[in-house]
Amino acid sequence: VIVGNTFYNCSSGIAGADARDPNGESITSSTPYGDIVGDIGSVIVGNAFYGGPINNPEGSENNSSYAIAVGPKSVVNGNVIMHYNGGIRLVNNAVDCVVQGNYIHLSPLSNSVGIRIYDGAHYANVSGNTIIGSKAGEIGVSIEAANDIMITSTNMRSLLTAVTLGADSERITIKNCKISDVTDPWAPIRIFG
Repeated sequence: VIVGNTFYNCSSGIAGADARDPNGESITSSTPYGDIVGDIGSVIVGNAFYGGPINNPEGSENNSSYAIAVGPKSVVNGNVIMHYNGGIRLVNNAVDCVVQGNYIHLSPLSNSVGIRIYDGAHYANVSGNTIIGSKAGEIGVSIEAANDIMITSTNMRSLLTAVTLGADSERITIKNCKISDVTDPWAPIRIFG
């Protein structure tokens, strides 16, 4: 449980380990909780991450990949992430995560993602978040080979692309989101594969 901390001009944030079952195989949503090895059940609530030279001109460029990375069955709620190169990452096989009510303002120096859902991170519930970019190349939410993802009531603006959906993903719901000021010439929501 990580609650109410403030991180200033750090080159990293809170990093989650990979998720797997004891024999090294990938886990699924039916893997028993007690059989999961790695970072599980993290609760990361109400933290503030202020990174990069915009907030500290004398400091070095923040070259972290994500402010927060978590494994399965984790809750990431009410955090503020300013000028990191990436916001929140659900690691491979991070099933059953809740990402809710976070404010993410990506660094104008980045070409990264506000919320990235990696392969096998099924059943993610992403709701009530705000993701802001600088139109330089950022993506609001990126989903890579994950199923049963719900994205609701999320405000995404000033990005290159609001949502990208990778190949081999199924049952993705995008509902009641506000998408504005997106510069992608093809579409604010891009489906690949």
